[in-house]
Amino acid sequence: MSAINPVNDLLDAAEQKLGSALLCLNNAPKFSAASQEFEQWFSHHQPDLLALTSPDPEVKERLAAILKKLSLLEQTAQRNMTIVGDLNTYMNDKLGRRM
Repeated sequence: MSAINPVNDLLDAAEQKLGSALLCLNNAPKFSAASQEFEQWFSHHQPDLLALTSPDPEVKERLAAILKKLSLLEQTAQRNMTIVGDLNTYMNDKLGRRM
């Protein structure tokens, strides 16, 4: 039973950090800070996460949910970058500045 606690601790931390990033999707500085915090945490714990073998169904479900959150964050970040780029192009066109 004690072997599962480190796994749960890792998953709890990942879920918490991703949740923090999701809460500030509309605030670029906070989103950037939360994303960087997750990236640093993940880099540090990546070997532990990759070492997980044959997780039980609950752990598999939690890992799947974490991957979905990561995918959502990535899609949202890409969409936000596109919106900013499109807005910049639109404003330059309206102001007569061609790039």
